[in-house]
Amino acid sequence: MTLSNASRDSELVGSTADGLAVVRGSDQASDMGVLDPHAALFVDDAGRRLAEAAGRIDKVYPVYNLARFRWSSERVKALLTQVRQVVLPGVGFDTRALWYEPVASARLPVFEVDTPAKLAEKARVLARHGIELPDYVHAVGADLNEADWPEKLREAGYDPKAPSLVLAEGVVFYLMKDSVRRLLSPDHVPFAHGSAILFDYWNEQRVDELNSRVRSELGAAPFRNFPWPGEPAAVEDALQALGWATVSIQSLETLASEFVEKRVKDEFPNSWLLVEARC
Repeated sequence: MTLSNASRDSELVGSTADGLAVVRGSDQASDMGVLDPHAALFVDDAGRRLAEAAGRIDKVYPVYNLARFRWSSERVKALLTQVRQVVLPGVGFDTRALWYEPVASARLPVFEVDTPAKLAEKARVLARHGIELPDYVHAVGADLNEADWPEKLREAGYDPKAPSLVLAEGVVFYLMKDSVRRLLSPDHVPFAHGSAILFDYWNEQRVDELNSRVRSELGAAPFRNFPWPGEPAAVEDALQALGWATVSIQSLETLASEFVEKRVKDEFPNSWLLVEARC
């Protein structure tokens, strides 16, 4: 990979939040029960172009991202009473810590992890509209591909002895394999007994094919392969070996079909998986 290609990949990864804001602020989002009151604040022309390109490259991009958002929101609501803090790696422009009632009313410490530039941009947009981060939300400027990000998390007030809810939504397929292993390892951060993690991953077919399409249209290959074979049984075994006691995996394709009238047809069947694990 040349330096210019690497820079383009990094630039595209950093802008994914812009495209997702467009999706969450769309009429389709409302139709699917996703009502994000802040999404429109982050929409700009660059985000619109990215969302349009993503929809051409991957036809299920809008519906899958909205279905994932609904799934994660419902699981967060169900799990919050069992933990004492929330960690959001790669949070982007997700502002559920501010407006999603189960999180806002619980007022548990919420640690939003992303690059310093992305967190600063998010804060500027919110401030421009008179919205301040509440005192229970802590911005943690860090690169998830760097091994020291848990140190920055602890410096922000994270308690490694308290059970956590970790939501890494749309994150792992942008990280290097070693970075994914660290993120998903309860001993690395660490995540205390009683913690739960929610994340999604792609199998190798989806990563390779979408990288090829993105390279052709946008001149980048931003996606990274998962550290383990994509079959749910293999992933379950790998996560249990890391220390997660229970692992549940389901196809996003199946879940998305529950939220729309017409069944979703993915040209890469069962290639986008949702995971919930507890330790």
